[in-house]
Amino acid sequence: MNKKYLAIGVVFVALGSVLFYEHKAGAPIEETPDGVICTADAMQCPDGSYVGRTGPNCQFVCPNTPKPTPTQTVKVSNTAKLGEKVSYNGLFITPIQVTEDSRCPIDVQCVWAGRVVLNAKLERNGKTQTVIFDSLKQNVVVFEGKSVSLIKVGPSANYTFTFSVN
Repeated sequence: MNKKYLAIGVVFVALGSVLFYEHKAGAPIEETPDGVICTADAMQCPDGSYVGRTGPNCQFVCPNTPKPTPTQTVKVSNTAKLGEKVSYNGLFITPIQVTEDSRCPIDVQCVWAGRVVLNAKLERNGKTQTVIFDSLKQNVVVFEGKSVSLIKVGPSANYTFTFSVN
C-alpha cells in the first residue's frame, strides 16, 4: 500500500516539475486547437505506468493498450451545452450549472490549468439524480447501470461539456 502512495507522489512531483519547466520555458499547458484546456489529473495504466490526459478529447492514452475488439464495450461520448439534454442509449444528461470555474483564460499562460465543478442531471428508466462532476477528480458516477464521467470542458464564453458513458 505504501508503494502505491509513493508511486502516486512521484508522479505528482514529476508532473509539477514538468509544468514548472514548461511555464519557465514559455510553453503553454496542453491546450487543444479549439481552446480547451485538459485537466491535470493522471491515471494508472494496466502496465503500472501513469499517464495524463492528452489529445483533442482530453482522453487517457496508455502505452501498448490493445484496441477494443467487437466483443468489448467501447465508450460513447457526446457534447452538451448548459441546459441542453443529450441522450446516450436511454440515459439522458443535462448540464445544469457551473458552480466553480478557476481555469486560466485562453489568452493567458498559467502554471495550473484550474478546475471546473459542474452540477448535472442524469435520467434513465424514470429515475432522476443530480450529480457533481469535478474536472480535477477522475470521478465516475454510476447511475442505473451506466458509468458516466466528464472528460472535457469547453471555454467559459460558450460552455460545452463532453461526457463518456459506458
